[in-house]
Amino acid sequence: AVVSTQSTGEEPVKIELPNKWLWDIIEEFVYQFQSFQQFKSKAGKINDEEKSMLRDDEDNVWKVTAVLNILLQLTEKCNINQQLIAMEKGEPITEDIAGEFGLKPIYTMTGFFSLVGLLRLYCLLGDYHMALSCIEHVQFKDKDMMALVPACQITANYYAGFAYLMIRKYANTIQLYQHILGYMQRTKQFFQNRSFQADDINKKNEQMLALLAIASTFCPLRLDESVNIQIKEKQGDKVARIQHGDMAVYDDLFFSGCPKFLSPVVSENPTSPFGSSGPRGLQLQVFKAEVEQQRLIPTLRS
Repeated sequence: AVVSTQSTGEEPVKIELPNKWLWDIIEEFVYQFQSFQQFKSKAGKINDEEKSMLRDDEDNVWKVTAVLNILLQLTEKCNINQQLIAMEKGEPITEDIAGEFGLKPIYTMTGFFSLVGLLRLYCLLGDYHMALSCIEHVQFKDKDMMALVPACQITANYYAGFAYLMIRKYANTIQLYQHILGYMQRTKQFFQNRSFQADDINKKNEQMLALLAIASTFCPLRLDESVNIQIKEKQGDKVARIQHGDMAVYDDLFFSGCPKFLSPVVSENPTSPFGSSGPRGLQLQVFKAEVEQQRLIPTLRS
């Protein structure tokens, strides 16, 4: 209801919500769509009644285009990209830039979080260039808007780093992951005191370490000592196997670090174009083609 009201309302709402709540709303919106799409993809595990219900409601329930459009409308409602460009130039945010809605913090922050939602969703769909275009004007800095909600900051860094990895910009992945992993290490106690976030944060930490290990073998830049220690503790055995020529380890690292991909089209046919392993298997094939090309690149520096 909040998402719908903000995206379609003709006048600004006269309420304010904490930034954390606004992030939770957008994050939950994308999560519910992701969960429903994953449910639909398990055609062999649902009964005939559920299949019939899904067919009847196919045009009305959680369509990919509808979800993307809602998030896009939320970004346009407050002119968030124009605001970010102005901030980067050091210009004041006026009504000419932000519009009537963009002057209200509830719309500005919802629009900003929607950019991260779009980044996440396009990554799940495997469109990495579009994912990165959504955050073209976002600054990954500790004092940026993103840092107002640590969970948003971690999510954005994870998906942006993964998108860079998949388009072969390994140095960008390393730069983002080194920074955010260092931040997570410094604020570890903060998240441990919030048990409802701790599991998700720990999982993201493990995923980024796996992906950073991959990026570092393709682009052997010098890593911060604290991050290098984390990689050796969590992925040291796999890195050593890569150094000894075991290319199959890349599969394990990729599956350990990648998100749960979605297909834009869900079919009841088990022999879909994505193969028996679905979109996850397709993305692995794309990644393995790159591994084959990079297999002679120098291994991770000690």
